[in-house]
Amino acid sequence: MNRELEQVIKAACANLDEGQVIVFGSQSIFGSYDETELPEYATLSREVDVFPRSGIDASGVAGSGGKDPHPQRTAW
Repeated sequence: MNRELEQVIKAACANLDEGQVIVFGSQSIFGSYDETELPEYATLSREVDVFPRSGIDASGVAGSGGKDPHPQRTAW
């Protein structure tokens, strides 16, 4: 697991008052592989998707890790 991902997980746990979170999406692969074992393009994403392991309602925590609650809006 890379250092940045580890810091994000620790921050998410602290913000959610949880001991563990579930990481899903493209960054979840770092739970099984070290970044040195993966192609470079696999490490380019700057987004991490997490959910509280306890399953609490996390609808009010979107964007709590940063200043902008919608950092990557996509226009369709």
